[in-house]
Amino acid sequence: MKYVFYFIGIILLLACDAKPIDYSKRIHKSSYARAGSTQTGSIRKSHARKGVSTSKRAFKNRLNSKSYYNRNRHRRKLKKGN
Repeated sequence: MKYVFYFIGIILLLACDAKPIDYSKRIHKSSYARAGSTQTGSIRKSHARKGVSTSKRAFKNRLNSKSYYNRNRHRRKLKKGN
């Protein structure tokens, strides 16, 4: 009976991926915007742009958030039947 457990344990260890996890790879990398001037001549400071997800769900969430803060935050949706 002991040998069965040892055998299953060895199979599980071999089945696992032995590669170390690379935490340095990030999906959403931020970028750096250099200082410069606009068309009107005003000077822009340099800054870091935050990395943004490109998934469909994240895009929809950003649009919903923008409309929530740009429109009236306190308005209510009409319930069906009213």
